[in-house]
Amino acid sequence: FAQVYESYIQQAAKAAPGARVFVTSILDVSPAVIEEYPQYGNLGQYNEQLKAMCERNHWVFIDSGSLNAEIQDNLESDGIHLAPDMCLKWAESIVDAVGEAV
Repeated sequence: FAQVYESYIQQAAKAAPGARVFVTSILDVSPAVIEEYPQYGNLGQYNEQLKAMCERNHWVFIDSGSLNAEIQDNLESDGIHLAPDMCLKWAESIVDAVGEAV
């Protein structure tokens, strides 16, 4: 997972030399999604891989995990995508993290 993700980000970084790269963690999904697609049960491991990837490349990792407590009540019917109000909270947390990093 991380190798593929990292290669895409490296391509984007090469297209914009000097740009600062920010990567946000993957948010939780519903238990029903994990039951149907077990790979979603590995999100914690994927986030650890993303964090290590960011450290290796001197990119900023934004840990949005604090939002996971609210996720289950704020997902669309697919159990993966955030409801609009939760999207706003997520965006605000990203803006705050970017502001702290710069």
